[in-house]
Amino acid sequence: MIAATAIREKIRKKIFIAVMVITAVLTLLLSTGSTTITVGGEPLTGFGIMMSVVFTVMHAVSCVMAVVISLGTIPAEYERRTHHLILTRGVSQARYHGQLTLANVGASLISHAVFMAGAAVYMISQGHASDLHRLLCAYVISGISIAAVSCLSSALSLTMGKLPAGLIAGTVTLAGITAPLLKTAQSMAGGFAGKLLGAALFVLPDLNSIQSAAAKLITGGKTEMHPIFTGLFYTYIFVMIIMIYKRKADKE
Repeated sequence: MIAATAIREKIRKKIFIAVMVITAVLTLLLSTGSTTITVGGEPLTGFGIMMSVVFTVMHAVSCVMAVVISLGTIPAEYERRTHHLILTRGVSQARYHGQLTLANVGASLISHAVFMAGAAVYMISQGHASDLHRLLCAYVISGISIAAVSCLSSALSLTMGKLPAGLIAGTVTLAGITAPLLKTAQSMAGGFAGKLLGAALFVLPDLNSIQSAAAKLITGGKTEMHPIFTGLFYTYIFVMIIMIYKRKADKE
């Protein structure tokens, strides 16, 4: 299977060593008693607040890693001309691109699982091992945003050069993660700038809302379903682009 082979190749790469190192460092920093949040000089060390911070950090890093993991897969296959060996065997271009995208999503979710393992270590260190099933559910929900970012990066790398694809994917991901800050900036800006930010927020996937919905599961809060369905819709759109788009090199 093309996807399984591509996932194995990705796991062998040094990028997964970097994922494990980053996880270890973040877990160490966030699990120490010296790491606290302060509001007005008063420390906030409650498990619910700190767990939300841990989950937010892990989710954000997972989104960035999904871009890094997914960006070069399809272009690399065409640069090495490996695609000719596959397409001449009767495999359609849509299936080939779909399998490579599936590999990107799979590898990104494995990376996300490694980061969530760091969050699990934090939960256990805080005496909440009995709530690990909540973290598993949160992983599944937050995985939707990871899949969306991975599919977006795959679609962009298929339709344009690696540099512009990376810039656009990185910008969209950053905007999705920092959506609340952009909403605040929109309300403060007003005028044309405010309308521009409003249009961007309407079009771009709100990754922060998906992360918030997942984080609420851990702390026992009420989870909103709308961001989850929206994330699935964006993922579907990106997948459709990948399946429909044809590379010029194979039209000739």
